[in-house]
Amino acid sequence: MSDSKLGGIPRAIAGTLAAEIRKRREWDEAPALYALYVEGGRPRLSQIPVPDRMWAGQPAQILLAMADGMAGFAPLLRSAAGPGLFGVAFRCEAWGVQAPPGDREALRQMIVDANARRVHARPDRVEVRQFWAVDRARVTYMASQERGSGEVVTDVRQPEPGMDHVGDIFSALDRLVSAMLGVTMPERSLKMPGD
Repeated sequence: MSDSKLGGIPRAIAGTLAAEIRKRREWDEAPALYALYVEGGRPRLSQIPVPDRMWAGQPAQILLAMADGMAGFAPLLRSAAGPGLFGVAFRCEAWGVQAPPGDREALRQMIVDANARRVHARPDRVEVRQFWAVDRARVTYMASQERGSGEVVTDVRQPEPGMDHVGDIFSALDRLVSAMLGVTMPERSLKMPGD
């Protein structure tokens, strides 16, 4: 699905995530879960009230547990979903690393470390505020900002086998979108560089 088929909605959603990150001034905030609405071609985020104490632990694992728990309430969630519900988003602070452009081995190692949940132990890690979203067509969105920087980087990725964003957060968001919107999300896959 191309941006033109969606009338620029993917770019607008990425811009909405970036704007939300830019307006945040404090760090060490609790994670947050959002419903993503698109009404009249304009995206809007609505924070889902989750008590801060619920986020004690690994945010990605907690989000997965929430998604698994909500799956049993899918009919109720669908009936409660307001008009214009388009997807789900999640914001939290995390450790991140960047592979140098074109360095396939560094990218491979970054993916391996991320999947093994050991990015926090890398000497080249940086603290980032990240916002992820998945919509009903399984388009994935990311916006991130390194601590101490005013720059927000965004990424929009259409579903493409072997080129997907993968990991616990995207798996959880896929499950939440399925439960809340009643859509079947295709399996995610990532082809490792060199495969």
